Amino acid sequence: MWLQELSRRLFLVAMLTFSAVLGMGQELTTDLRQIPTVGFCELVKNPNRYDKQVVRTTAIYVAYYHGTYIYDPGCKTAAANVDAEFEVISRFKTSSLVERRLQELLSHSEKNGRSGRARVTIVARFNNWNGVGYGHLDYSRFQVVVMLIENAKSVSGRVAWNSKGADSFMEDVEGVRNVLDVDWNFAYLLNDAARLEDLMSDDFVLTDEQKIVLNKTEVIALANRAGRVRTGYAVVDEHKAFINGNTAVVTGRSTSGECKNVTRQYRFTNRYLKRLNWEIISSRVVSVVPVEVPSILPCNEASTSP
Repeated sequence: MWLQELSRRLFLVAMLTFSAVLGMGQELTTDLRQIPTVGFCELVKNPNRYDKQVVRTTAIYVAYYHGTYIYDPGCKTAAANVDAEFEVISRFKTSSLVERRLQELLSHSEKNGRSGRARVTIVARFNNWNGVGYGHLDYSRFQVVVMLIENAKSVSGRVAWNSKGADSFMEDVEGVRNVLDVDWNFAYLLNDAARLEDLMSDDFVLTDEQKIVLNKTEVIALANRAGRVRTGYAVVDEHKAFINGNTAVVTGRSTSGECKNVTRQYRFTNRYLKRLNWEIISSRVVSVVPVEVPSILPCNEASTSP
C-alpha cells in the first residue's frame, strides 16, 4: 500500500516539475516575442529613446585583442563602434549551435590576419553615454550588454570594417574633459596664474570654496597672491563629461599632494561653451575633507608633476 502511495506522490512531483519547466519555457518565449526589434542605426541615432532598454538588433560583431564591439558601416552617424559586453547572469541562453557557429566565424576571420567578426542578431540592453565611456580606454560612446545571440552569419570581405568618419562627440570629450578640464584644474590647484589667464574666457565666473563669486581678473589676482605651488602633484579623478551641442558640463574631483599627504581636495562642476573653440565659462568648486587618497598620487615612486 505504501509503495502505491509513494509512486503516486512521485508522479505528482514529476508532473509539477514538468509543468513548472514548461511554464518557464513559455514565459521565456513570451519575453523574447515582446522584445522590440530596433535597427542598429536607429539605436545610435536616438540613444536617449533607447537608453537602458532591452532590444533586438542586428550588426557586425567584432572580437579583437582588447575586447568586443558591434557596428554597421551603413550608419550615417559616426558613433558606430559600440562596446559589447556579455551579461554575467542572463535569463536567456544562447544555443550551443549558435555559439559554435560564432566561434567558427571569428576564428576564420582571425586566420586572415584581421580581428574576428560575424554578423549577429542579438538581444541586449542598450546603454547611452555615461559621462565616462565604455570599453578599452573608454573609447566608446555607447554600450550593449548582450543577453542572447540568436544567430551568427559570415561577413563578406567587401564589407567595410569601420564606420564612416570620426566620432565628433568623442573628439569633443577628449578635447574638453581630457585636455582643457585637466589643464584648468591643475592650474587652479597649483595657483598657476599665467595658465589660468590663457584658459579662462573673458566672461568667466568662479564660485570658490568659500562660495565667493569671482570674475577672471579676480581669479588671477587671487592666484598671484597665493603664489604658484612648485612641489607636489595634482590629479583629477571621477571625471565625467556631458556634452549637448555647443555646451558641456564636466564634473569630478581634484586633489593635490604627495603620497598620503593631501594638501587640497575639492569637487567641481565646470561649464564650457563652444564659440570658435571650446572655452571654460564658469566653475564651481566645493572643498571636501579627503576620505581617501587617490591611488594614482605618487608614493615613493618616480613621477612627473604637471
